[in-house]
Amino acid sequence: MKKCFFLLSIILIVILIYSGTKVTKKSYLVLGIDSNLDYINDKKSNLEKNNKLLNFNTKYVNKNYRITDIINDIKFKKEIDNKTILNYIIKADYITVNVGYNDLKSIINESEIYLYDDIDSIIIDLDELFKLLRTYSKEKIEFIKIETDSNIDDYVNSRVEKLCNKYNIIYIYWNIWYNNKRRYKMENKLYSKIYLWLFLGLLVSFLTGYFVSTNVNMLFNLIKPGYVIGILIIEVFIAIFLSARITKMQPMTAKILYFVYSFTTGLSLSFVFVVYEITSIIYVFAVTSLLFGIFAFIGKVTKLDLSKISTVLLMGLIALVLVTLINLFIGSETIDLILCYAGIIIFLGYIAYDMQKVKYLQNVIPDQENLSIFCAFQLYLDFINLFYRLISLFGKSKD
Repeated sequence: MKKCFFLLSIILIVILIYSGTKVTKKSYLVLGIDSNLDYINDKKSNLEKNNKLLNFNTKYVNKNYRITDIINDIKFKKEIDNKTILNYIIKADYITVNVGYNDLKSIINESEIYLYDDIDSIIIDLDELFKLLRTYSKEKIEFIKIETDSNIDDYVNSRVEKLCNKYNIIYIYWNIWYNNKRRYKMENKLYSKIYLWLFLGLLVSFLTGYFVSTNVNMLFNLIKPGYVIGILIIEVFIAIFLSARITKMQPMTAKILYFVYSFTTGLSLSFVFVVYEITSIIYVFAVTSLLFGIFAFIGKVTKLDLSKISTVLLMGLIALVLVTLINLFIGSETIDLILCYAGIIIFLGYIAYDMQKVKYLQNVIPDQENLSIFCAFQLYLDFINLFYRLISLFGKSKD
């Protein structure tokens, strides 16, 4: 009955996630000149990678295009492949406008003397273009900053940016996009490190638990009150010390503390290997990994601010600990069962929350090594606590 209930819960979770992340393919239209292709191709690649690109239209891209050329194409309904430009604009989910370079270059003479009347004319043309685009499209429109490597660029773009705000058009700063792309690569590298440390910590814990479970003398020592209290003190000390000093300690110190914690947790896990069958442990570990992966993914991609549930999770955790202590004296199986399910819900929430918190911690912990270890440590705690509750519910005891 327990397994059926749990399997049903997983199916419901997967259905909810699928319905919330269902892919809708988009049409992407580019208007203007053929510069800044790095940005445009990168956007196209991201859509393709996520299977979101329905079609990519560059039919109205020309290296000689000026603002008035696009305006005339729209006004006179220029046709390509038996469809007017209006058809493409109306059906597009994303529109990137990359124009203005040729217009600005044409008014810059060899003496770098700028005709401000001509600049006003460019702004007027852009205003007309944006108005036309917004007449036929309410979807996402971007305008790429005009770059001519002249000292008039900032003046022109300050006015262009105001126009973009007027028509709810996203103004793309080339250098900011580049920096964001670089940061995205660094984030991927950070997540890879976090997953690596998490894997190594779990490996140390479960190998320690398995080998200790085969040594009768070590198991006998572990049940002595002195050893139990000693392990508990070490784990509490490391958890507090890592949280308080992670920004100041050396990476090697953080690594040592992390693996010491993983080892001491492995000592506790040895009793899991004593009580439950190895096939049951593997099964529950796989289920834990699956649930961990699902909720870590949710935490990474969701737009919801999960910090809003941090207080609820903390209060739930405190209540969980207090009721667990009380139940040690009561010995109620019903309360124990409720605590297991409540613990699963709480730590699934913590997995998503701690994964989302990685982005915030990048601004708090500058050292990438320390940051990856600390984040891995928090996710390690979530994984182990989730595993303990799942094994107590679904683990098959040895005869």
